Amino acid sequence: MECTSCGENCPFVKAKLCSSEKDCPNYLESWWQENGQGQPKIIKDCAPKRLLIQQQTEVNRIFALQQSIEEMRNRFLILESSLIQLIAQSQEYITQEIKLLESPKKTPNRLKPELKRITTSSKKNE
Repeated sequence: MECTSCGENCPFVKAKLCSSEKDCPNYLESWWQENGQGQPKIIKDCAPKRLLIQQQTEVNRIFALQQSIEEMRNRFLILESSLIQLIAQSQEYITQEIKLLESPKKTPNRLKPELKRITTSSKKNE
């Protein structure tokens, strides 16, 4: 963070409304420490200038956040369409299997597909 004070170029000092920069109503002094480490340093600011800088920083953060949200939305839409497609395929497969099981007389045994039962128990070789 850098100082934004006007120094002798302050319009209030030039208009002789203040005797010095430190008497200006827009003058601020604050102590800052970079990332919570190192030596604190004093920052001398002109409030309107600092406000504009901070406002632009926040606008940039909001734009980055909006972009991130849009990317996540797009990923969600891709995931949602994949899940919808998977559910539709599963329902179609289940419907076909049910039809095959309900009508065994309509198809000859040699054309009927074999349904394998999935078991969870496993046998060890002895």
